[in-house]
Amino acid sequence: QVSIELNAEGIPVLCSDLGGACELSQSHYFRFHGGDELDFISKLTKIVEDPNIIEDYWDKKMKLKTMDEHIKELFYIYGWINKA
Repeated sequence: QVSIELNAEGIPVLCSDLGGACELSQSHYFRFHGGDELDFISKLTKIVEDPNIIEDYWDKKMKLKTMDEHIKELFYIYGWINKA
């Protein structure tokens, strides 16, 4: 939830490849291998040394679903409505 809130406020998120936060952007600069401290440090160092990398985060940002879209998708998955 915190990652989504930061993202909504215009703050890019460096996250592990474990969990849902990595779905906020497809930028490989902002995704490190979970549990790999050296990969985390490497990614963070690249971002600090080249702040222009942040543009890649926003260029590859994923569209978040609205609650209405999510509910409709769940209803379809469980067969409660036809796909719209």
